[in-house]
Amino acid sequence: MVKNILQSDCGCLWAAPAPPGGLTAVAGTERVDLRWNASSEADLAGYALYRATAAGGPFTRLNATLLTGTTYVDTAVAAGTTYWYRVTAWDRNGNESPPSNTVSATPYAAGPVTLYDEQLAAGWTIETANVHSFTRAQDDAFQHTGRYSFRLRINSGGYVRWLNATGVSVSPEATLRLWVTGGYLTTKEYLVRARWGSSWSSAVRVGAYVAGGQIPPGPEFAIAVIPVRDLGATGASLTGLEFSVPSTQSSVFVDDVTLGPVPGDRVPPATPTGVVGVGVGTQVQLTWTPVADGDVAGYAVYRLRQGTTDEWQKLTLEPVGEARYVDTVAQVGVTYRYTVVAIDRAGNMSRAAQPVAVTPQ
Repeated sequence: MVKNILQSDCGCLWAAPAPPGGLTAVAGTERVDLRWNASSEADLAGYALYRATAAGGPFTRLNATLLTGTTYVDTAVAAGTTYWYRVTAWDRNGNESPPSNTVSATPYAAGPVTLYDEQLAAGWTIETANVHSFTRAQDDAFQHTGRYSFRLRINSGGYVRWLNATGVSVSPEATLRLWVTGGYLTTKEYLVRARWGSSWSSAVRVGAYVAGGQIPPGPEFAIAVIPVRDLGATGASLTGLEFSVPSTQSSVFVDDVTLGPVPGDRVPPATPTGVVGVGVGTQVQLTWTPVADGDVAGYAVYRLRQGTTDEWQKLTLEPVGEARYVDTVAQVGVTYRYTVVAIDRAGNMSRAAQPVAVTPQ
């Protein structure tokens, strides 16, 4: 009571600053981004940020020295763990304010999380209400990884439903990925639903690569990628998955099931063509037809001394941006073979171009 009176009625050295306001926490991939409003204290020295793993604490200070800005990125976190935060202001006399509002966030995992390969991951169980549509077998003709797969078979509206009592923290930008095949019969579809907290999403018809597609027939598995946003992600934990097939289909096979980041560009650029080489003295001037792909970052040039068992030597330390290159360290009278590889901005490499033989004179 005495301290409050002194804080409001005098400028005493022991008067604490007002608490910061507007603290927010945003969960990211293995990080939490924090932001708060700047203090208006004239003698502000900085801020101290506190964290706890329970709403009521205890809270531990994160920064050894005072923060001068109003943002902080906490990377010392574990995916799936909920953290609570609050911040205080300090003045130049060493007085600390009362804590700000308390906020919480649950960071997401960076890498893929396997939900099913030979068996369900820890924490997941199969609901027994309608499991007659679930069979598991190790049939080499239908294996993506050589492990067990499960079969979704239509039977009185049959489905396979997985449940997780604790729930899994999933980034809204993540994807659900499955390896699927329709067997040797006709093209198939299947449906997926997700439960966020206690609410089930609408069913999404899924096929190879994109939602709304179909699974091609044949023994090979194709990867199905489903953005969790399409499955009604609400920010709550994922507590259930349900797989079923439409009544117009008979069955599909499913192998590895994972949750993970959005897959990047994995499509390689086209193969360069028309490689031509002209040798003059100790130089070989190379040209080729540019690849038309719009995301090509450049080209790598390789050389092999003909008639040897040496490996191909990469001549370019970095991708060259134009469709030409000059080899300045060739030897007169020696025959070399040259090839070119295109590289896109995601780092994917094309197949090597048809080699050309050149003998500098």
